[in-house]
Amino acid sequence: MPIDSFQLDAVVVLARVRNFTLAASELRLTQPALSKRIQALETQLGTALFLRNPSGVELTEAGARVLRFAESTQLMERELRSELAQAESGEPTALVRIAGYSSILHMVVTPALAPFLRKHPKVQLHYLATQHLRPSAKQVELLVRAEADFLISATDFGNRDLVSHSLGMQELIAVESKKYADYRNTYLDTRPEDPTTEAFFGKQTKKVTDYQRSFLYDEGGILTGVAEGLGRAVVYRSLLKNENRVRPVPKLAPLRWPVYLHYRKQPYYPPLIESLIEAMTSRGADLLD
Repeated sequence: MPIDSFQLDAVVVLARVRNFTLAASELRLTQPALSKRIQALETQLGTALFLRNPSGVELTEAGARVLRFAESTQLMERELRSELAQAESGEPTALVRIAGYSSILHMVVTPALAPFLRKHPKVQLHYLATQHLRPSAKQVELLVRAEADFLISATDFGNRDLVSHSLGMQELIAVESKKYADYRNTYLDTRPEDPTTEAFFGKQTKKVTDYQRSFLYDEGGILTGVAEGLGRAVVYRSLLKNENRVRPVPKLAPLRWPVYLHYRKQPYYPPLIESLIEAMTSRGADLLD
């Protein structure tokens, strides 16, 4: 008996939100109707797909396999629709979601994909910042739950459900204003969850703990804050290529972080996805130090 597509949709949504009430609302079902749909699929497959607990629901190992199948089916359907639309218009049409630190997305992914996107203007990018996602397992969930198509990270997760490519290394350095010398014990970050400064000082030979943090939301704001003497900051060296208002802080050693590209392991990759992978693994690697 074929698996009903509505049942697969229910698995995908429930796996993402982990709550029957929220999933039912998103699917425009009553909660009993959603429960009945999931139970019917579990009966058909002869195995439990979700574990129910007071904090929500979790996928079983069998449920994770069904989720991967459902995501593959949805991916192929989206690509089929895109190919049909392309056949009508002659242009690929898609929304590509890429998660990662905003600095790496802007410095590496944007220039790597720019030639392809200029050639195919109906392909749109949607960036998802991951600075606030700690531990890193939460970043993987963006791919597992199909909330992102690609993930750029500093971690090789070793996840058997993902394909991972090493793009190269990026160097982090501490910078300060060339004009102002105040606030040397203040370090500017994007937001409280940003681990960059903590990781940088954790790798110094001399332990540094007597600093405070201030949060300016994005990398452009951080560099402006440093230039105006509001504090120092730990930034990617690549950001300084056209920046003459700040300088490296002496006696603080650079920190080199790896950069990885991750995406879900699938039996089939549409031509559009293959083109994006090629652009990021080739041109993206060229843009790293």
